[in-house]
Amino acid sequence: MADHTLTMAGADQLQVVDALYLELHTAVEMVLAEVALRLANITRANGYYTTVIKIEEARLESFKENDLPTINYWLLNLESAREVYDEDSREFTLFVEIHDTTRDETFIKIAGRLAADVTTALARSDASPAVSDSVDIELGESVSDFVFNGFDYEIGEGQKPWCGALCRFTIKFKTDPFDMVNYGTG
Repeated sequence: MADHTLTMAGADQLQVVDALYLELHTAVEMVLAEVALRLANITRANGYYTTVIKIEEARLESFKENDLPTINYWLLNLESAREVYDEDSREFTLFVEIHDTTRDETFIKIAGRLAADVTTALARSDASPAVSDSVDIELGESVSDFVFNGFDYEIGEGQKPWCGALCRFTIKFKTDPFDMVNYGTG
């Protein structure tokens, strides 16, 4: 899978390091591309608590201090079930980890705000990304259900303490049996 690294260039201009839509092949990759686009809208200008400067898919290395605030997202699994003849119901667990440095407030407050930013951004379309915009939990009518399952607090220590939140979601979509490319709401 291509490395989908997004970085912010300037106040709120998004620079896509690789062309997300040019090499996507599976339904899950297309859903994850939409997730990345929505996460990239986390900016103070859109009404969020913070402005994310780096977003990566399935990063295995720790972020450095100058990368913060930052997001790492990945899926855990893909489940498939046949409830209706000629239609599979698929679902996967999405993890979104967001980190920032701590400030003059408690890490629980900051981590809670970071989790709120992630949850809110994923529920807004890329075309209407502001906190005050309408909710779109079907990712532009491409998934049948998008569920926020909760989050865990994270904290680091040292000279430059950081905190974060690990948010968990379930994303569900419908497809024809054995079809890994096409998907929708049903």
